[in-house]
Amino acid sequence: ATLLADPPQKLMDEAGTLAAYRVFQQAPGKLAKGLTEIRDNHIGSIKPLTLVLPFIQTPVNLAKYGIERSPLGWLNPHLWGNIVRKDPAAADNIAHAFVGSMIAGGIAWYAATGKITAATPSTPSKRDAFYRSGKQPFSIKIGDQWVAYNRLEPINQTLTQVASIVTALENGEKPGADMF
Repeated sequence: ATLLADPPQKLMDEAGTLAAYRVFQQAPGKLAKGLTEIRDNHIGSIKPLTLVLPFIQTPVNLAKYGIERSPLGWLNPHLWGNIVRKDPAAADNIAHAFVGSMIAGGIAWYAATGKITAATPSTPSKRDAFYRSGKQPFSIKIGDQWVAYNRLEPINQTLTQVASIVTALENGEKPGADMF
């Protein structure tokens, strides 16, 4: 009752920071600030890049949120800094990276069993075999049907990336940006 009647300022500040993080509106970091500066360069009285990049902060925060919740989350310097400082936030950082890694592992297994596809193969013979087997690009097999996942934001990026990497490794190719 006391906390509800008169919450400490520190608690209110932490709640505000967490709320901003949860809706991808936390303060812009170096990347978002740099992109905003580039976007806001003037050519006379016109800012041409504002038409191409009207929003920066939210997409950058969404990408950071997704990376934290993936196997790449283990490379997060905040995670390791929190561990060294014995900051309780390290538990959240570890949980995000662990759960994201488990999800990516499950998707990789499903892709390795041929139930998730990425782009069509680049060679004509492999592409023909791909379609003859009933597969569709960027799809997941549910029961006996292939369902396109390209509209399943934001999970479609994870499905595409993991399926593309698995496919490249199975074909003895080096995973690259051109396969996404």
